Amino acid sequence: AQGAPVTGADVVAFHVPTGQRFTAKTNDDGFYSLRPLPIGPYQLTGELPGFRRFQQDGLVLTTGQSAEIEIVLQPG
Repeated sequence: AQGAPVTGADVVAFHVPTGQRFTAKTNDDGFYSLRPLPIGPYQLTGELPGFRRFQQDGLVLTTGQSAEIEIVLQPG
């Protein structure tokens, strides 16, 4: 609720066509990195006990693209 970085959140990018899952954890500054990822549509989730699950659908990566997706976890 304060907008502070969350350390240790599980981040998963689900590649819709293949079912592959790419995972990372947020660092002390709340950052994460998933690369390289195949092109195509993704569902992105973020989870940490004590917070509501974040989910974003409809992300589409193209060739050579770099995307910055902010995950906001709400208490709950």
